[in-house]
Amino acid sequence: MNKRKSYGLFTSIAMIVGTVIGSGIFFKADDILNYTNGNMYLGMFLIGISGLLIILSSLSISRISQICDEGGIITYFEKFVSTKIAAGFGFFQTFVYFPTITVVVAWVCAIYIFSFLNLKVSFEIQIILSLVLNIILVTINTYYKKIGGYFQNISTAIKLLPLLAIALIGIFFKNETTAIVTTNSNAQNGLVWISALIPIMYSFDGWITATGIVKDVENSKKNITRALISAPFIILVVYIAYFYGINKILGSQNIMQQGDNSIFEAVKIVMNSTIGNFFLIFLIISMLGALNGLIMAGIRMPQSLAEKNFLKKPALAKIDPKVQMSKYSSKYYMYLLLFWTLIHYIITKLDLLKGRDISEISIVFSYILYSILYFTVTKLANKNIIKNNILNKLIPALSILVVLFLVFASINTSPYYVSGFMIFSALITYLGYRNIK
Repeated sequence: MNKRKSYGLFTSIAMIVGTVIGSGIFFKADDILNYTNGNMYLGMFLIGISGLLIILSSLSISRISQICDEGGIITYFEKFVSTKIAAGFGFFQTFVYFPTITVVVAWVCAIYIFSFLNLKVSFEIQIILSLVLNIILVTINTYYKKIGGYFQNISTAIKLLPLLAIALIGIFFKNETTAIVTTNSNAQNGLVWISALIPIMYSFDGWITATGIVKDVENSKKNITRALISAPFIILVVYIAYFYGINKILGSQNIMQQGDNSIFEAVKIVMNSTIGNFFLIFLIISMLGALNGLIMAGIRMPQSLAEKNFLKKPALAKIDPKVQMSKYSSKYYMYLLLFWTLIHYIITKLDLLKGRDISEISIVFSYILYSILYFTVTKLANKNIIKNNILNKLIPALSILVVLFLVFASINTSPYYVSGFMIFSALITYLGYRNIK
């Protein structure tokens, strides 16, 4: 009997949109403006460029999804590249990518919770609350999975509301005291503005997760491809509208001064206290939903590696019948979160990455690894495994150029520490590669 397919095109698009839109755009607006020196229109242009870069990457990966009935980016590496490289990619995702992003998102959730409560606390207290949030959500998603699933559904349903509200209000908002900077005589010299691409790419991260539900999608070869193309475009439109809206309400200089609290200041200006509090609760739920989704995926990564025998720890693959997953895998992932929380604290406290955080560098390195799949698309086209046409060679080539551009933009602001972090990520990847005999 054929397994009934659960998802259509709309659900596939909604999954990508729901995964990508989380906390990123809310606390990266000030970073974008800092790199563009307050130039809103340059920031909007760079958001547009980033969206096009993501669409290019999606187009490249979609070429593989068209010929593969199995889902998941690790599966693509395993089936079309090599088992050893798939193991290396799995190691990077498990030990670097997921925990670094989870740690940073938890920290941002803590910042916004304290802002909502109107409490000014130290960075150390923020870090402590972020740890508490991670411990709670890891526990819920291990022992009370249904609660974690319900929360994920609720947060996904409401997370577009804050973005769309700010976008729509901003378009019609009039405030003579609000200043939108378009030019700046003190503009930063050189190519520093290019570095704004990195926080923007952070806000777009997560689109690749749609490849993991291929088996459950109706007409998956067509619908996953359509979803990988259309969802980034939808997100791009929403992000540009939000960025314009919050700049119209606050002004770029005010956003740079307020930093991560910008969204709270915007709400205070355009809404009365009662409506504003409900709005801010929605915003916090949205960000906690993003954190919950990362943890739902992250706690299963060590188990997945052990099941594939990429990680030689049989206990990680042992399924507890009560919770229908490996408790050891969750515990293992929590230890990773503790480690990366400490690293995040040190790097942020000493500003080693010059205003950047560990999650952004992880995302850039993941694109370096994706470039292997871009090369693979060209290789498959040359072998006529996929249609051999100019697009199947041009799109991967453009995608690879995009990756090189991102690496340059990332290293541009802090060459030594960013390079060191990437070398560390490469070593973790190599350990996974070497772990397969």
